[in-house]
Amino acid sequence: MDRGTLLLLACLNVVAIAALFQRFGAGDLHDFGGVGSQVAEWFNSIGERVAPAAAAANTVQVLAKRALPTCESTPPSATRDFILFSQRVVLPNGGVGPAAVHVRGGIITEVQEGANLALLAADPSVHILDSVISPGVIDVHVHLNEPGRVEWEGIASGTSAAAAGGITTVVDMPLNSNPVTTSLEQLLIKQALARVSTGAGAAGCRGLGVREAGRYVTGQVSKWVGGVCCVMAAIPREPRAPVPQPFTFRSAAAHELQPGPAVCEDDPIGWAPISARLCVMCRSSPGVNVGHWAGLVPGNAADHALLESLLQHGALGFKAFMSPSGIDDFPNVAAADIAAALPLIKRKGAVLYVHAEVVSPLEHCEDADPTQFATFLGNRPASFEVAAVSLLIQLLDSDTTLAAPGFRLHIAHLAYAGCLPLIQAAQARHPITVETCPQYLNFHSEGVPDGSTLLACMPPIRDLENQELLLAAVADGRIDLVASDHSPAPGSMKQLDTGNFMKAWGGISGVQYLLPATWTPLRQHISLARLTELLSTAPAALAGLSDSKGKIAVGYDADLMVWDPDVLTDTSKESEQHKCKLSPYTGTQLYGKVLMTMVKGLVVFKHGEPLAHSVCGQLIQRP
Repeated sequence: MDRGTLLLLACLNVVAIAALFQRFGAGDLHDFGGVGSQVAEWFNSIGERVAPAAAAANTVQVLAKRALPTCESTPPSATRDFILFSQRVVLPNGGVGPAAVHVRGGIITEVQEGANLALLAADPSVHILDSVISPGVIDVHVHLNEPGRVEWEGIASGTSAAAAGGITTVVDMPLNSNPVTTSLEQLLIKQALARVSTGAGAAGCRGLGVREAGRYVTGQVSKWVGGVCCVMAAIPREPRAPVPQPFTFRSAAAHELQPGPAVCEDDPIGWAPISARLCVMCRSSPGVNVGHWAGLVPGNAADHALLESLLQHGALGFKAFMSPSGIDDFPNVAAADIAAALPLIKRKGAVLYVHAEVVSPLEHCEDADPTQFATFLGNRPASFEVAAVSLLIQLLDSDTTLAAPGFRLHIAHLAYAGCLPLIQAAQARHPITVETCPQYLNFHSEGVPDGSTLLACMPPIRDLENQELLLAAVADGRIDLVASDHSPAPGSMKQLDTGNFMKAWGGISGVQYLLPATWTPLRQHISLARLTELLSTAPAALAGLSDSKGKIAVGYDADLMVWDPDVLTDTSKESEQHKCKLSPYTGTQLYGKVLMTMVKGLVVFKHGEPLAHSVCGQLIQRP
């Protein structure tokens, strides 16, 4: 038998082993004992050894896979063509099955259901996976805290944590940044911070031009310094008008915004000022896509021109608090404020996103122990949520403005399942959606130890019976989506040393764990398709992204995650990407291990490898 024939037979054997490996998976092959283990190890390395010889013999290239593109390896203008195949792809029809997902230029061009693995195996652009391929998670409730409170979190660290958790898009809340996002200039500053171009190294650090914004103008120039993108953005107002919260570049090594004088100083890398008022900063690019909610407060609720301008310049909708927010410059709205804003929000088909608690006076026991969770819970009773939801429904009933498509009232972080009958009844008359958060699905008040202030949040975690009712509502569709409400804070603010719930910051750190912390309590009760609705499809609809994100479908962005729902994820502090590594999920057993996250067809996270320095996040704006 000649050498060419032997080589051809060897290649055909490799194809057969590839099919066997795909059918059983590496874990199953190991179950066959020593022989299976050797086959699995050989399979993992065979591509490198066989491909050159196969190519030389002018035969089929088996398993000679091209590396999947990343922002660091792929220029933004380059065409990125590849195919992902798995036996478990979450399909646009709601099913889960074998399929090949074709990607070109960051867009899904074909979803080949029931694709033939034997034919695909010969294509070097095909990557055969033994895990679930799902649409990337979209987290619509994240506090990135930049600018002004980057010691709590920041765009770079927050989006890195998101990428590690399979999240491809986050929507940033208008607080707890400083200043808050209640004016056009602050929205433009936030957009400038998130608007670093995609691409590799210095090539991805490009100026973004000048954009008219009514009486505001925002311009941006960029320069690559020491592995990060330094961006200088100008927000001039009328001549000699003060800038409320200016910033200046202080140190290229700091990579953070630092407060500065009214007129920015010349910086040490020699940029010429582009305006009398400058915002200058150095930072790495966002790890995933970032959009923004604008804030609705008493000071802007009746200013329809301002609200409309915020929408015109990309805000995805408005977030309001009906109870004190914990941030002094973001006061809560009253019924009159909501009534004043509703006509404009409805006419524009925008989202009104509400923290629904109305705080009323309570009788307090002065001797109550502030380290006991029961004391904390007694100060935020379920009646606060009922009162807020009831008031919102009354306001909707009273307003006769014709709502444009896209308008909805969205109830944030529902903690009390007793509100659901009120919401269901009102949904027959009004577009209302509701979310809950993983903390309400994983914890209950009876199980919170005294002094465990990492679990302090608003509204508070309620009792076990309520937890079970929430889980049932998430499973059957009465709750539309799950979001993290990622709201980190330093340990001193969480009162870790005192265990005082009454003084602790009311927020939980957990964007990295949104996927596993949602899947773990529900995995015996819902399908992968239902999980995709909760974490991808419904959040995309809320953010106005239904035409491009939230599904694995032709024409949609290749925002994807590859994960194993049956494997525990790493919840160690060492694996956590948050700035403040203070999460109640640390060290817990959570199922759903993310193996790879892709944004627009580019890998931003791969398990076992360092996060990329130049990554693919883009600014998301309302059309």
